[in-house]
Amino acid sequence: QLNAKLVLAGWAEVEPGRPEGTHGTAWSVQAKVEVKVFATETSEEIAQAQVEATVPPAAGTQGDAAALAQAATEIAERLIPALSAYRSGR
Repeated sequence: QLNAKLVLAGWAEVEPGRPEGTHGTAWSVQAKVEVKVFATETSEEIAQAQVEATVPPAAGTQGDAAALAQAATEIAERLIPALSAYRSGR
């Protein structure tokens, strides 16, 4: 049993972006993230956001994490107004 007012559900994926640099030898990293927020009492969808974030090849081996962090930050920025409005209305 969940003791929560809201539940977040979603998915994330990371994949190579586009070739960049000299002769296209370096690849950017792209993250796609989607999150939906539901009220547990009514199963009503409160908010939804889907974003894509791309980081340049300079991020090196940390590219996946950097792209996901950037996407997560943007998701939060998009969802906070809807969540605040929902909270105020209750």
